[in-house]
Amino acid sequence: MKTLNFDSDNLGGVIRLFAIPAVSFLRIREDYVSGLKYPELRKRELIIDIPVYADDSFSIDEEHKLTNQGDTYDTAITGIIPKMCRVNATTLEILERGEWMVLTQDSNGEVRLTGSPEHLLKFTCKKSTGKTKAARNGIEFSFAATLPQTSVYVEVPDFSTI
Repeated sequence: MKTLNFDSDNLGGVIRLFAIPAVSFLRIREDYVSGLKYPELRKRELIIDIPVYADDSFSIDEEHKLTNQGDTYDTAITGIIPKMCRVNATTLEILERGEWMVLTQDSNGEVRLTGSPEHLLKFTCKKSTGKTKAARNGIEFSFAATLPQTSVYVEVPDFSTI
């Protein structure tokens, strides 16, 4: 019999996010002894690191659906980039015009790779200055797609090497 694990040490949110173009993805290497999977990447200069700030603004949602094509997952990875500014304008345009795989680490330390070279996510955003000085000036964004599989749990021993 299989039993789902119940862990009471459970935190919400995402703490790291990287947008990876298909050209930067080499493969997922699986260690068949341990069962662990490792993403192998290249052309790291094309990968975009989106900093996550210490709040509740980043999340991953995957909704399983049964369609005529079989099992699918409506997937959305959302967040807020604080402060619209000219420094980020070019990178935001690259995100808007591209298609992406997304590597995330959640607050529980779990790392997931969402998408594949054949099934990429699209970046969309809404930019707003807010209506008052106290309002949030920022960019609400989403990486979204309907995918044939859920995110894959992977191991990343050192995020500085991505």
